[in-house]
Amino acid sequence: MGTPNWLQLSSTLIDQLTDADNDTKIQVEETADEDIIRFDIAGTEYFTMRTGRLETFNTGGSVFIGEDAGASDDLTSNFNVFVGAFAGQANTSGNNNVTLGRTSLQNNISGSWNTVLGSAAMTSNTLGNLNTALGYASLNNNSTGSRNITIGPLAMQFNTEGRENIAIGSDALLTNIAGNKNVAIGRYAGQYVFGSNSVYLGYKAGAGSSSHSKSANIFIGYEAGINETTGNKLYIENTSSSTPLIFGDFANDLININGNLGVGTTSFGNGTRTLALQNGTIPIFSITDGVLLYSQDVSSSSELKVRDEAGNITTLSPHNFSMTHKSEPMAWSYYSENAEVGKKINVDMLKTVRLIEKITGDKLVYVNEIDADNIVTESNNTTTGILQQQQNEIENLKEQIATLLLRLEKVENLKE
Repeated sequence: MGTPNWLQLSSTLIDQLTDADNDTKIQVEETADEDIIRFDIAGTEYFTMRTGRLETFNTGGSVFIGEDAGASDDLTSNFNVFVGAFAGQANTSGNNNVTLGRTSLQNNISGSWNTVLGSAAMTSNTLGNLNTALGYASLNNNSTGSRNITIGPLAMQFNTEGRENIAIGSDALLTNIAGNKNVAIGRYAGQYVFGSNSVYLGYKAGAGSSSHSKSANIFIGYEAGINETTGNKLYIENTSSSTPLIFGDFANDLININGNLGVGTTSFGNGTRTLALQNGTIPIFSITDGVLLYSQDVSSSSELKVRDEAGNITTLSPHNFSMTHKSEPMAWSYYSENAEVGKKINVDMLKTVRLIEKITGDKLVYVNEIDADNIVTESNNTTTGILQQQQNEIENLKEQIATLLLRLEKVENLKE
């Protein structure tokens, strides 16, 4: 082991560290007791350290941290912040950009007002403006696309010129190249789509299995419309089903409900693909070029009604006998009213048909009995058939007697 050599330091205080020609140096006391550390390079002061702050100067208001970060910047008033190896490396005149991450905005030349966070995010951007890209390789291939918002790794990775898109989620709108004004939220949402004016909300919503073009769609739900390859469609579903709960075709103004539909209710009597209406406030005005369909309580029974443009209110469910006698247990009625003309009408439709049967001799009405398992057809040879026949005859006789009594009354009046 050799003997150590000791270097005698000068007892004189040192206030700067400088190169041979004194144009690159670190100073700690440029003026008396200023307590500022200054960094000069080639005769220009670029950094100072004071009271916990690191300040930059003569960079056009920009900050560059990392290997070759902002290496080509013209140092005019660009006000950029490039942090990370090669971040903003090719930028010359692009201004008001903020980027953090290795190679983020690396090839940017004049694109401005971009906010980028993530390694390889917006690496290929050259002229695109007003983009926000957060996540690894987010908007990686973007060159001229502007006003896009992407959040998530690989979100809109292959976009080059698409504008005004929003992609939130890993791989969202992954292969979109030039599509505009799309919204995709969820991992893989709109993954293999290139097109415009669509909304994809949910994991793999509208994703597809390979690159394809479709536009003007709205897909909402887990894997909603994942296999749909055409445009102008509406899917609301939480599976990959091709028959979603709600399907729409915007091109043909068509909507389809693949299930029950309730207005004011979620009860459907164990039915499927059933429309259920609950009683509400009845409409008091008609609408132009249309009708109003609604449910109304009438004598403790909900009835289906329709109000037409002329103000006629017609009961569609045939149970309203408020103005006439119900001729049989299974009788149905026609009921309508019009407030404008001050009239209402009520007809026992079954009784009308019975009279037609009597005049023509044809049987028009068939009444069946229902048991737990079977529907038994009416037969004149059964007790039920005979009883029904007798009941009809009794009703007919009653009508005839009433007619005769009326005629008799008129004859008596003539005698007087």
